[in-house]
Amino acid sequence: MAKDLGAPPLEVLHAYPEIARDAGLTGLHDAGRLAAVRATRLLDSGAEESFDRLTRLAAELLDVPYALVTLVDERRCFWKSCFGIDESDPALRQQPVKDSFCQYVVASGEPLLAGDTANDPRTAGNPSITALGAAAWAGFPMRGPQGEVLGTLCVVDTRVRTWSDRDARVLETLAAVAGNEVALRAALAEAHTATLESLAFGERNAELARVLVQSMLPPTLPEIPGLVMAARYLPGLEASEVLGDFYEVFPVPGGWAVLIGDVCGHGPEAASVAATARHTIRALAMRELSPRKVLGELNTVLLAGRGTESRFLSAVLAVLTEQSGGGFAVTLCSAGHTPTLLLRPDDSVVAVVENGILLGCFPDAPLVDVVFDLRPGDGLALYTDGVLEALRDGQQFGDEALHHLLADLREAAPSAVVDRIIAAVTAHTGTGLDVQDDVAVLVLKVAAQS
Repeated sequence: MAKDLGAPPLEVLHAYPEIARDAGLTGLHDAGRLAAVRATRLLDSGAEESFDRLTRLAAELLDVPYALVTLVDERRCFWKSCFGIDESDPALRQQPVKDSFCQYVVASGEPLLAGDTANDPRTAGNPSITALGAAAWAGFPMRGPQGEVLGTLCVVDTRVRTWSDRDARVLETLAAVAGNEVALRAALAEAHTATLESLAFGERNAELARVLVQSMLPPTLPEIPGLVMAARYLPGLEASEVLGDFYEVFPVPGGWAVLIGDVCGHGPEAASVAATARHTIRALAMRELSPRKVLGELNTVLLAGRGTESRFLSAVLAVLTEQSGGGFAVTLCSAGHTPTLLLRPDDSVVAVVENGILLGCFPDAPLVDVVFDLRPGDGLALYTDGVLEALRDGQQFGDEALHHLLADLREAAPSAVVDRIIAAVTAHTGTGLDVQDDVAVLVLKVAAQS
């Protein structure tokens, strides 16, 4: 039997791309990808809670004994986090890349879900089947800031199984969290090494802020039959400082989830917490439809990841389920966030709920689910505290002004409502488009029946 010589030398692959292509290793040995992997400075680094909480969550949600965050260079697959493998020495938390399942994901740039690794032609014969007892394996690419595949977030089961669509969505979400964490670390390192006194620093930091804000906010809102939505984010005066406002609308089993939140603090650290919260909620909501329970589990994740500096978070999570007679049933939970406002065409503006406590403060955060209906023509307004706390001569914009404004807009389209809120807040400050704190506004409305 011929001896396995492993992958061709890197210099050969670069000089003769057809060899890399024939070996199926083009992506694996791409020079730009390898440079991006090394630029993370995570190879051979110790375990860190920000990555370990992702593998713990993956193992819990998918009921598997092993979960890993990996970085893959041309020779090895390094396990930055390895739930289920009791090894703290970075030198031992790795394997040759030719022996890993991660090589397939990195080479192709596509996820791989193998329910029976021994009999799947893509994975049959891989040494990890015996070494880890990997009867089933699933992994998604973890991408860098420019889209390079740095490695994977993957799970291993010792039983043959069928990976569900829900399993795939959870892994895809957690892989995005891991990639976001890498991007935020790179941004923070850039901010720390820049020269504070230089104009160039201000320009770079403003661009950094823009990139990080984009990573926290969805590029577009989804199209949902029977529902019209609009959202807008307005950065605060310190445009070069990233604050922690975020929002998102995403599908969950049987309906849709609407999320808005605000991290106490600013800078890339706050952005990291916001990104972790956003993606963690997405993953948890695939399993649990009670907003109270989802936010409660996020509270546990935040407490487990606390370092010397605490990060607190307010949030509103609502799950909308379409009703057969029209409209949506809503289950909503608020964790220390500004009141969600219910807009009914025939009534005054009503605050849905104000209870709850900031997440990341106490182990047993008192949280309550509130259930109500959204009928055709009804709307919801969700917003961060930058709306209420906008200042002019020491006077806040406040709840009363917002209620009066929305009372006149109960029948307006969500886009018009969002624009009017932003215009009113900026007019109150007297600074044109400048506000002291970030402002995020999300308005949705049930389409009127024809």
